[in-house]
Amino acid sequence: MRDENFEWGCADRGLADELGCAIGWSHSDGISELVRAVARWVPAGTTAKLRTVLAGDTPPGSDPDAVARRVLAGRTSLASESGADAWSCWPLVTLVALLAAGAGVPAMVVAARNRGATVPVDLHGALLLGSGAEQVIADPYFGLCLPGPGAAECAAVVPGTFGLRQDHGDGRWSYRLLCGRWVQPLVFSSFGVGLDRADVAMMCRLSATHSGASPRPLFRLTLGDGVVNAAESADGSVTCTQWWHPPDRDGLTPFYGTCDKTVVPTWDVAVEWFRARTDVAIAHPYR
Repeated sequence: MRDENFEWGCADRGLADELGCAIGWSHSDGISELVRAVARWVPAGTTAKLRTVLAGDTPPGSDPDAVARRVLAGRTSLASESGADAWSCWPLVTLVALLAAGAGVPAMVVAARNRGATVPVDLHGALLLGSGAEQVIADPYFGLCLPGPGAAECAAVVPGTFGLRQDHGDGRWSYRLLCGRWVQPLVFSSFGVGLDRADVAMMCRLSATHSGASPRPLFRLTLGDGVVNAAESADGSVTCTQWWHPPDRDGLTPFYGTCDKTVVPTWDVAVEWFRARTDVAIAHPYR
């Protein structure tokens, strides 16, 4: 059987340590906190992928060492002209796998499909982290960890996102996600467990032409009590949204929360809106 930790471990131990320090995570904090720490520090979205596709290259994800270096460069140089990129599911999944494997935690990359997709192909990356009773399903893009397959508990909530796992009789599993004020959940079903770097590279190549993600710039970051999101529309305007988890929720009901939404005319204006709320400078996807 392949050693998943060898597959996803970082060749440069100093790089993994630097990234763990930057996001404020150590092994003693636990796996769920690792996923939340990445979501609070590494932006999710489409800008890194869009820039790569426009250059005619394969979207990032199969080389987590390279992703880690770009993440650190973008987030530790906030005054730089380049700013921080927003990362799609595959680089975020392998980045978490790198940190988990480096801490000795079993990490398996999972391929899932969006069961409610409105496009022919809409695939998504997730993780199985840990083993036995401690195993969790992790979705780094949404900053959520769910109890692993077969666990008695099946629901979890983090600021801005609610998730619910369902086990299937054939060994597969799925999970539902509600984020912000979504009316309909996303439902992701597992179909491949234990992807290696070549598998993820294939998924990344496929995502360049077949994806359910927005083909326009999208930038998202989890805060301590909610989520900040900026999404460009076809006319060039950007919808900027911030939502919060209500403090009196028990965490086991779908999240709807408090929402603040505004539309700004350009991405440059959205950059300032985002920086004012997060201190993160967004990289422009077309520069």
